[in-house]
Amino acid sequence: MDTQTPITLPKKRQTRNVIFGIRLTPDEREQIVAFAQQINFPASEMARHFVLQAITFYSSRSAEKGSVDAAQS
Repeated sequence: MDTQTPITLPKKRQTRNVIFGIRLTPDEREQIVAFAQQINFPASEMARHFVLQAITFYSSRSAEKGSVDAAQS
C-alpha cells in the first residue's frame, strides 16, 4: 500500500533574497492567487511551500524506490 504524505499549510515567513521565476498562463496565476487568498497567505509563499513539499515527497519516494531496486538486484 502506498502511504501518502499529507499536504500542510505554510508556516511563518523566513527572510529570502534569491528569486526563482516561472512562466504561467493567466489562468494558472489566477488559480494560485485565488487559492492563496482562500488560505490567507501570500501567493508566492504558498507556491514556494507546495513546491518544496512536493520535492520532499518525491525525493523520499525516489530514495525508497532505489532501496527496493537495490534489494531486488
